[in-house]
Order: sequence, then C-alpha cells, then structure tokens
Amino acid sequence: AITKMWKLNNCKLYTYRLIDDKLMGAKHGNSMWLNLMKCKMNIMQIALENGPVLLSDSDMVFFSKIVDIDVNKFQVALSRHYIKDTDEKKYGKWNGGYVASSDKSFPKWWVEHSNNSKFFDQGCLELVPSYYTYSEIPITHNYGWWRINQTGSEQERSDRLAKFDVAGNRILYGDDELVSVH
Repeated sequence: AITKMWKLNNCKLYTYRLIDDKLMGAKHGNSMWLNLMKCKMNIMQIALENGPVLLSDSDMVFFSKIVDIDVNKFQVALSRHYIKDTDEKKYGKWNGGYVASSDKSFPKWWVEHSNNSKFFDQGCLELVPSYYTYSEIPITHNYGWWRINQTGSEQERSDRLAKFDVAGNRILYGDDELVSVH
C-alpha cells in the first residue's frame, strides 16, 4: 500500500510498506529475513570469481551508467543511508542493498558478521573500515525513501526534495545525474 506521495518539481515519488513484520522476525541469528539477505552475499561470492561486483537489491531502478564506483582502488564500496542519527544507530550507517567489492573474502566476512549485526546485514557494515579499504558511493546512487522519510527535520526533508529536478531526459539530484533509486 502507498504510505506517502511526494511531489518533486515535475516528478512524483511514492513510498510503500512492503515488508511484513512477521517475516523480519528476530533481528539476529536465524531469522527468515537474515537468511534471505545471506543469499545475496553468496551470489556476490560466486560473481566475484569473474571480477569486481556491484551487488544491488532487486528493487533498484537505474537511470544512468555507473561510472563513479571504483573498486579497483578499494576492496569495498558502501552506500550511506543519510538518515537521522537515531535511525542510523538502529539500522546502521550503510545500506546492505547496494554494496560493491573486488575482494573475494568480503562476502564470507559479511555473512559471518551479519549473525551478530544490530540490524540484519547492515549494521555490521560499520565494521568494514577495520577489515578492508573502502570508499563511499556517491549520494546519487541508491537514493532510497529513507533519505526523505528519515531525515532529522522537516527543513532537511524539504531541502533534499528541492534538489530533485528533470533536465531533458535526465533526473538530477543537485547538479548531478541521479544514477539509481531504491
């Protein structure tokens, strides 16, 4: 069901509630949701046999070519949530639905550390800097509803919404082309 609609210049953005709380279960260990998240890590492991990988959740929409994630310089690239501090403490700084890596050991590390993560596969990503070299994926990637609904204030929400624009056949966020929406 649609939970909210935002008007962005000449675009509309809808948010939905898709996940059933029963499926989510416990936040640690052997919940159905965490086991599902671990499947994507296993797929990443297989894909890494052929070179660097950008893992993205299946509910992503891509608008332009990905040219600004360089996992040849870093072992892991992470996409920040950009949410208010209280929510970041609960869900984690990084989004587990958009992660790049060139290191074959990373998926196994991610699976192991997810078991004790504060929020499924995401919270443990805060430990990445202690184990791997990493870079932050630009804000124009993986633009999720949480960046609008989980801001620190109404002013911050309005400021973020005001950055969206359409120029010809391109969607912009600020001066940069929007790469993907989650």
